[in-house]
Amino acid sequence: MVRGASARSALPAPLRAPLLIPRRRCWQGGGIYRHTKVIVTEPVAIAHDSVYVPSEVTGAITRGDGSAPPTADATVTIQANVTGTTAALAAADLSFAFEIFDPKGASVYKGSADVASGTASTTADLKAASLWEQPADNSPTAALYTIVATLSDKGAVKDSVNVTFGIRKLKFDADKGFFLNDKHVKVKGMCNHQDFAGVGTA
Repeated sequence: MVRGASARSALPAPLRAPLLIPRRRCWQGGGIYRHTKVIVTEPVAIAHDSVYVPSEVTGAITRGDGSAPPTADATVTIQANVTGTTAALAAADLSFAFEIFDPKGASVYKGSADVASGTASTTADLKAASLWEQPADNSPTAALYTIVATLSDKGAVKDSVNVTFGIRKLKFDADKGFFLNDKHVKVKGMCNHQDFAGVGTA
């Protein structure tokens, strides 16, 4: 992350990691296999990947005919951190504004929180929230909410990020197995350790 720009922006930064020993057997996960960007921000900005929205289902889960996701009342905790130079942080008077949009794009919450010791936190109660669930055949896609976190210094906007999140209820029972939103789900999967030399995990 580079500080000092007038607004958050992303610059492509192509990198090359040549395979010096093409036939050596080693773990390929140590290379760069994704697009890499340099994030340019104001001297004070929202810390990278710091907006975190854990949720708790607080009400009874209601299921319809399967054409829409199940719903339940829920509480989400909104957490965000800031980063910046020591001088910039010392001179700043920072606060966050938060707005949550439901899976259909409607605004369902607006709130704010002051920054203390580099962190801001608040909670939001959502009525009849759409719950995230693994889509089955012919079902709607998983319900995801979006939170817009906006950082201001003395009322002037300095940074803003959008983060998607889901609301769900998880339960593991020693005798009956795994339940997602009170529905029994079989966990299926495998461990595939890809260590074939020269191929990697693109």
